[in-house]
Amino acid sequence: DASPSDPHPVRRRGRPPYRYQLAARAAVHAGGSGPGPASDPAASAAPAGADTGSTPSEAAYRDLARVLADALRRFGGAPAAELAGRAWGAALAGRPRRRTEARRALRRLLDLLDAAGFAPEPTTGLEAPIRLRRCPFGALARERQEVVCGVHLGMLRGALEAMAAPVEATALEPFVRPDLCLVRLAPAGGAGAPTEAPRA
Repeated sequence: DASPSDPHPVRRRGRPPYRYQLAARAAVHAGGSGPGPASDPAASAAPAGADTGSTPSEAAYRDLARVLADALRRFGGAPAAELAGRAWGAALAGRPRRRTEARRALRRLLDLLDAAGFAPEPTTGLEAPIRLRRCPFGALARERQEVVCGVHLGMLRGALEAMAAPVEATALEPFVRPDLCLVRLAPAGGAGAPTEAPRA
């Protein structure tokens, strides 16, 4: 959750801008479909083998993101937003076979944030917050901050829980500066925490 204007959105070839895919996925998860191919709006928009025609425009996905954010705000507010985000984060992280060591979990979390367009700065451990220099939802995060940032906090918590990491996201501080948001982390349940930066 950072810059209100994102001149360099993360894109995937042949698909809508990633930030709008994320909004649709979060809303689908909130509806109870859970992770999997059916939760991908690009995969579930039409029956298999159907000719879907041209890819929807960026404006169409921007409007969809706004509609979904309004629906979450109206029908559940911050708790519904976090629930949607947790499902999204769990889907992004996958299910490890065993507990993920804290340093590895931090590195994986930074990778997920970077892939989603947040431009995180390297962290030095749990003492300092993760600094996010870009928000993939830009102006929408300012207009619908409770919902959009709630989804993002839920995503962080869901990803760490799915990794079975001894780390938890305690807070997301949006727009402490126009180009900066902060993620606060802490040991989960009093577990030990790394004091060094994750190795590349």
